[in-house]
Amino acid sequence: SPTVSLLHRYFSWQWQAIVTATAVTSSLVHLFPYNNDALTLKIVALIMFFIALVIFVFNFVCIAIKAVLFPKVSVHDVVVG
Repeated sequence: SPTVSLLHRYFSWQWQAIVTATAVTSSLVHLFPYNNDALTLKIVALIMFFIALVIFVFNFVCIAIKAVLFPKVSVHDVVVG
């Protein structure tokens, strides 16, 4: 199927950088030193945190599927990086 082919070809560990960037941005918003008691900043930080969590779960599922369907390619991705 085309979806499996795309997963095999384009999905790699580098997609984890999106999760890291979103989570770091969430932390920065949460720890913003000016007017940190504002409810708006807390809501924005929580929204960004949950976006990072959803992307992380999506990445985990895709990498697990790739590891099951294409074990040789997955091991090569981890070893070579």
